[in-house]
Amino acid sequence: MKRSFHTKVDAWLIVVIALPVLFIGYELIMDFSWFLLLPFAFIIAIYAVTLPCYYTIESQHLKIRAGIIIKKDIDIQQISRIAESNDPISSPAMSLKRLRIDFGQGNYILISPQNRKAFIELLCSVNPNIECLK
Repeated sequence: MKRSFHTKVDAWLIVVIALPVLFIGYELIMDFSWFLLLPFAFIIAIYAVTLPCYYTIESQHLKIRAGIIIKKDIDIQQISRIAESNDPISSPAMSLKRLRIDFGQGNYILISPQNRKAFIELLCSVNPNIECLK
């Protein structure tokens, strides 16, 4: 069994992501400037470390991927609790409507799968001992 879930993306985040690229890209096309090339490259680098963002449930593992940096594998049997969260702390999630997944000894991660219900049901089918809180 292998199933992937893309991250939920908030509308405000799309605007925050798109506007700088559109503005700087337009300015670069209309009047090339080395001065604008640096911020444009910086924005593209930020995208590379955050996109794509998705979560895969495969056999006994939850695999979290965000760009070229975040690659986290969690043993589903180590997950103790799933709770809703609006914590804005940095995490591999493109929405503030998040799930807090507690695992291991005091560890947690915040994620935002598009189909939360199916995601939680699949995790709980692998590990029925997971406590689900609202």
